[in-house]
Amino acid sequence: MRRLLPVLALLMFAAAPVRAQAVDFGAVTRLLADSLPRLGGGELIVMQRGRVLYRRSFAGWDSTRAVPIASASKWLSGGLVMSLVGDGTLRLDDTVGRWIPDAPLATRPITLRQLFSHTSGMDGGEGVDDASCLDTRATTLDACARELLALPLRAAPGEAFHYGGYSMQVAGRLTEIAAGRPFKTLFQERIAGPLGLARTTYGAGANPRVPGGVVTTGGDYARFLQMVLDGGVYRGARVLSEEAAAALVADQTAGARIRFSPYARYGFLDPALPATRYGIGAWRERTDPETGRLLDASSQGAFGFAPWIDFERGVVGVLAVKDVGARVYPTYYALKNALRAAIPVATAAGPEPIPDASGGLRLDAPAPNPAAGASTLRFTLPTAAHARLAVYDALGREVAVLADGVRPAGAHAATFPSGMAPGVYLIRLATPGEVRTRTVVVR
Repeated sequence: MRRLLPVLALLMFAAAPVRAQAVDFGAVTRLLADSLPRLGGGELIVMQRGRVLYRRSFAGWDSTRAVPIASASKWLSGGLVMSLVGDGTLRLDDTVGRWIPDAPLATRPITLRQLFSHTSGMDGGEGVDDASCLDTRATTLDACARELLALPLRAAPGEAFHYGGYSMQVAGRLTEIAAGRPFKTLFQERIAGPLGLARTTYGAGANPRVPGGVVTTGGDYARFLQMVLDGGVYRGARVLSEEAAAALVADQTAGARIRFSPYARYGFLDPALPATRYGIGAWRERTDPETGRLLDASSQGAFGFAPWIDFERGVVGVLAVKDVGARVYPTYYALKNALRAAIPVATAAGPEPIPDASGGLRLDAPAPNPAAGASTLRFTLPTAAHARLAVYDALGREVAVLADGVRPAGAHAATFPSGMAPGVYLIRLATPGEVRTRTVVVR
């Protein structure tokens, strides 16, 4: 419980009012209008304190269309797990052996916490070495879990973080045994029903794909996020206990060595991303590097569907798309930068967010921005270092390099090139070990 108190405080802080002011979403709209037509269309929903700040569809996207969300399912499945933990039906430190006594000996010490935080030693299940039962509807969750438990462990429980899905399928079976009801029935009773998720389903059959089988809409998912942000309460009714809501986004990996993470491919955007830690079905995507305070939690899927909570601003967001996740992620990353620039940070009592720089590496906002012709980009280096200042478009493609070499300590300037096509661009300043980003709009 003591470990959860800082997270509970964060959740209460996140739900506090922010300074009332108009929000200019022009840069956000231009970014999405430029990128989403190339990604098959999509919708963005941004909510604060239950109020819609922004909702818009692009390229003919139907907001009522339910789409498969792949690994974004993990956060929803984690919500069900934590509902059972919250009422005492399960405990995060329950072992596989407690609920499946005849499981293979090596798997019996694995805990529910490890099953849902990718630290169980059961690798696989997300497109690599998939066991056939994950996609077999003509079986049961019990049979699939036993098939997965029979596979050899790749690491000792708790030793390594390896992103996958096998272990979450086993965790789904534990919920059935502990509660005495099918997984999908439990989800409907405990999560979908109370939140009114009318278009959310795990599909047909008795073997739901726990880590990646949900079909839903952006609107449905936003309700779930709002409930988590509000400490487990939705429209005055409690869905999760405060402790359960906090545990979803608390670091559950216990310092395990990161052996495989999909964030490893995005280190070019931010060198901190490959070290991203995990809760119960959710990524701790952005944290204060000095205090470890959680700033953003998320749960992207392989089809690009991207839900998140910005705890600094008390905001939930869903980018509803259906494409290849690796193609969508640069747009998602630029989108969140644009939203952070547009929406003020909450002003409730509590620790202030880290400034962009405090006597250290600094990249100032472009001036002018939106760019008309050319804009001046100014940056400051605390010490002499190799600095690379590059420009990326909304799809993450590098389109210009403005500086690339050793620069002395102090202030520097570069010119954003004229003649760039209209759109939203990400400016990235990188020195060894540090990165700063800004967004510039070209009209």
